[in-house]
Amino acid sequence: MIMKIHEVNGEVIVALCDDKLLGKELGTFKVGRFYNGKKTSAEEVLATLKSATIINAIGKETVEFLIQNNFIDRNSITYIENEPHAQMVKVWTNQ
Repeated sequence: MIMKIHEVNGEVIVALCDDKLLGKELGTFKVGRFYNGKKTSAEEVLATLKSATIINAIGKETVEFLIQNNFIDRNSITYIENEPHAQMVKVWTNQ
């Protein structure tokens, strides 16, 4: 799995993709710079996701990993050229 961390306006955005998808074009969507990080172990990904406020993921293996670790629900997956894509946004409330 490839992981790249973006920090923007106090948000920690974790971009994840299957190794084989990096640099590929899926229709008009290119899996490029946004995802172009480093190959990362499952343990390191899990540790990083604890501080993520946004997760953006693409690829069968990556999305399945997020489902198995309860970060996303299978019903919230969309598809880009038959590749599963999922997003998670942490919402804070003042209750």
